[in-house]
Amino acid sequence: MRRVLNLLDPLSKISVSLIASLVVILLGILDYVTGAEISLSFFYLIPIFLIVWKNGKRAGLYASLISTIVWYCSNWLAGDEYSSILIFYWNAAIRAGFFLTTSFLLAEIRVLLEQERNLSRTDSLTGVLNRRAFYEFAELQFASLKRTFHPFTVVHFDIDNFKQVNDKFGHQVGDQLLQGVGDTISAFIRVKDRLVRLGGDEFLLYLPETGESEARAIISRLLANLSSVMAKNQWAVSFSLGTMTFLKLPGSIDEMIRVADEMMYQAKQGGKNRTCFGIYE
Repeated sequence: MRRVLNLLDPLSKISVSLIASLVVILLGILDYVTGAEISLSFFYLIPIFLIVWKNGKRAGLYASLISTIVWYCSNWLAGDEYSSILIFYWNAAIRAGFFLTTSFLLAEIRVLLEQERNLSRTDSLTGVLNRRAFYEFAELQFASLKRTFHPFTVVHFDIDNFKQVNDKFGHQVGDQLLQGVGDTISAFIRVKDRLVRLGGDEFLLYLPETGESEARAIISRLLANLSSVMAKNQWAVSFSLGTMTFLKLPGSIDEMIRVADEMMYQAKQGGKNRTCFGIYE
C-alpha cells in the first residue's frame, strides 16, 4: 500500500483523474462484454480509491456516481433482463451506496493519515519541522544537488539568555517565546526555505539557492523582525547565529549541521548577539 501511495505522490491531480477515467471506461467495456454473469463491482473501487486519495472527498463522490452510471449503462446495453425493472434500479442504488460509502470512508482515512503524518513531522510546540522531517527533506535535497548543484546556506540559531527567561518567568513564558520565534521566522522566510527546531532553543534555517551576499541580506532583515517581536513582548533575549554558505555539497547531512553549529558557537564565544558567516568550499 505504501508503495502505491508513494507512486501517487508525484502525479498531478489531472494525471490521476485521467488514469482513473481510463480504468472506469475499461471496466465499463468489460461489464458490457461479460453481462450479468460476472460481477466487476469491486474493481470500480480502484479508480474511486485513486480519485479520493489524490483529489479528496468531493471528487471521490463524483467518481462514485460516475462509476455507478457506467455500470448501469454497460449492463443496460448488454441487455440484462430482470423480472422487474425495479430490481435493476435497486441493484444500481445498492452499488451507488456501496461506492459512496467506500469513498467517504477512504476520504476520512486519508484525512486521519495526513494528520498523523503532519504531527509526526512537526514540532509540537512551535509547529515548524522537527529533526526527523528535516532529515527526510535534506535527503531529497542532497539527491537533487548531486545532479545539479546550486549554492545554499544553512543558518543555526541559538537564543541568548533563554534559560534566564525560563527561570525568571516560568516555562509557560519560555514556550511562548519559542512559539514567537518560530512564528516570526516562518512568516518571514520564502516558500522554498525550511525551518526546523533542533531542540531546546536551537533552530536551523535552510536557504536553498542562496549565496553569502543574499544570505547576509536575509539574515539582517530577519534579525530586525525578531528583535522587534522580542522587544514588543519584553523578552530580554538576543540571538547568536552561525551562517554557513555551501559552495559544494558536504559529505552528509550531519556534517552540514555540524559546520553551521560550529559557526554558531563562534558567535557565542565572541560575546553573543552576533552572526558569524562562513563558506564551505
